Amino acid sequence: MKMGGGSSRPTLKHCTLWKADRSPACRAVMMALDAMNIDVREVDVNLDKGEHRSAEITAMNPRQTLPILKDKDLVLSDSNAIATYMASRYGSTAANMLLPADPGGRALVEQYMHFNSSVLYPQYKAASNPILYQNCRVIAMPTFCEIHCAYYDMEHMLGDRPWFNRGNWPSMGDIMLAATVSTLHILVPIQNKKYPKLASWLFRMSERNFYITANKNGLAEFAKRINIPESQSILKETKEIYKAPPPEQKQKRQQEDQGDSNDTAVIMEPPQSVDKPVKYKGCTIKVTSKIYKP
Repeated sequence: MKMGGGSSRPTLKHCTLWKADRSPACRAVMMALDAMNIDVREVDVNLDKGEHRSAEITAMNPRQTLPILKDKDLVLSDSNAIATYMASRYGSTAANMLLPADPGGRALVEQYMHFNSSVLYPQYKAASNPILYQNCRVIAMPTFCEIHCAYYDMEHMLGDRPWFNRGNWPSMGDIMLAATVSTLHILVPIQNKKYPKLASWLFRMSERNFYITANKNGLAEFAKRINIPESQSILKETKEIYKAPPPEQKQKRQQEDQGDSNDTAVIMEPPQSVDKPVKYKGCTIKVTSKIYKP
């Protein structure tokens, strides 16, 4: 593990953040802290070396997940909880802009934070974990469609606003969403023609100082970890248009007999061509097939 401080701003020495930059949840907290001009002691945890399973980490968080924040005797291990706690406990004017003090304004922000944790993040894990840990090079079609459905929902949730926040600046909800969406964008690119509002929103977020200082390096690390440059999608298009498999159709999984290697190959049903957009869970998706480059 590597320990470091933040920028030249005074550091809250009694606050320590254990994090891994390639994790969207960790980058969400880092962006929130930067946006609030709050510095804490940082400990970099190497996931590939299994440092998140150390006795120290397990004692603080038996789930062995990151980020973890320790403020004296208080230990938090959820990105939403960490960000809102730091905003309430140490935030100033900048924090109040990210997370309003009035109950109504705060609830509007928190609903986007919950959308991120309950809708987007599970799809990020479903798409990335087989690549990172199971040597799989295919995104299952249901996951692919779920991600497009989330893009579709966000496109309409934005409406005519520049931010998910109701004001003229990004909120804590925008920050949490940006950490996950920017990572999903590497896996399943956001098409400008299909989701122009969402693409414009992500571009505006990418120009914010906190995004540059706390998100860009982690995105590059994630792309490197899956062996693809950040500027190049790891997916390629083919000419077929796939139909999402019906709910009763199950993926066939072939488990290779390699002891405890946990290598699982995901075998998809043959794709079916269609000549019109696909209806999936109430939203229309017209997509080409996506498979990983060898």
